[in-house]
Amino acid sequence: MVPPHGADIASTLLASATFGANPFLFVISLISLGASFTKDKKKKNFKKGSIRGFLGMGSFFLAAAVFKTPLLGLIFGTCVALTVRKILKKIPEKEIVSWIKEEFKKHKKLIVGVGVGVGITSLTGL
Repeated sequence: MVPPHGADIASTLLASATFGANPFLFVISLISLGASFTKDKKKKNFKKGSIRGFLGMGSFFLAAAVFKTPLLGLIFGTCVALTVRKILKKIPEKEIVSWIKEEFKKHKKLIVGVGVGVGITSLTGL
């Protein structure tokens, strides 16, 4: 088993801090992600680790939110996150990045919140 990359752990913590609204963990994980970026000699490993961390933790939170019972949400979210992370090992990061870009372009109005009343701009006030 390959140990997790620094960017993998840092991006997982960053996603967790964002979903959990934890400002202290957010700052620490940003510093850790920056340190991992500057220390990593192969930027390919950094990109791959970051993608795995964000998508793995994001899938956990989305799957766990399906259940009202915390225990069932925890179990289901863990299973989904482990499955997503295992599948991400087999898919090249170029395919993942291109898919994310396509989906962002397709749903940009909803994500940014231009004229919708929801999204990043209405949440952050930008």
